Amino acid sequence: MGTKVNPKGFRLGQATNWDSNWRAANKLEFSKKFHLDLQVKELINTTLNYRGIIVGKLFIREIYSGSSLLVVKGTYYVTPNFFSKLKKEQGISNINILNEGIHDLIQREVQTNLEKFVFEYGLDYKVELDLTNVLNLGYNHSLEIIRTSEQKLKGPLSKAGYVKDLYLICHKMILLKDTTMFGNTIVPLLEKTTGHHMIITNIEKICNIVFNQYKGINGLRLDFKGRIGGSARSRSKSFTLGSLSNQQIDSNMSYSFHESVTRYGVCSLKIWLC
Repeated sequence: MGTKVNPKGFRLGQATNWDSNWRAANKLEFSKKFHLDLQVKELINTTLNYRGIIVGKLFIREIYSGSSLLVVKGTYYVTPNFFSKLKKEQGISNINILNEGIHDLIQREVQTNLEKFVFEYGLDYKVELDLTNVLNLGYNHSLEIIRTSEQKLKGPLSKAGYVKDLYLICHKMILLKDTTMFGNTIVPLLEKTTGHHMIITNIEKICNIVFNQYKGINGLRLDFKGRIGGSARSRSKSFTLGSLSNQQIDSNMSYSFHESVTRYGVCSLKIWLC
């Protein structure tokens, strides 16, 4: 299969389905609903990223049940930056008290921004949010991952501040087959430093540790391209674990594309998971 073929679009209607479901009366409304879908997802990502929260894949549904209803489903992961910002704003030092109101705070803030945006857009929609914290999906499993990360990650890899979050998200990403959250975790790491080769090497080590623990995953591939590490020309660096069935149309392939704006230029990241 050619490199310019989107793996998800190639399997659309066969093994995968649309991420969004909008009702359009005619062809002229298709473009409006398409741009509205992109703006809603961008609004949620911007609102939560500003708080220090990583957003996964979002599913949007437009439902008619007496009145128009907009249902948004997705996952998110709360980083330590969110706790530090919330402590400065509210002056709370107890993390247990913060954990009780995190979900309500996120739901309230995102829903307020969405309802305001939909009203200014000229639509009479009721917004219903169903955002799930990744840590709450198998809470005991998440605690076990955090404990084992200190034992398995040794040497220079264990000293990096982002490794525990990346190790946990890599586990959850493989279980949920959500490459969007994994890519959104890697992008800020490339933007904040110039040691891109060190970050890519650490990511490869973490993926090697996690990939060998699951039997239902056939293959994983990460492809980096751009002026990696400040090189004079664009270079590409990739690694593959297992095998990817690129030409099997009935295989459940998860794919995502990300861009990181570094000081040397834009670097792209592509993730395949089967």
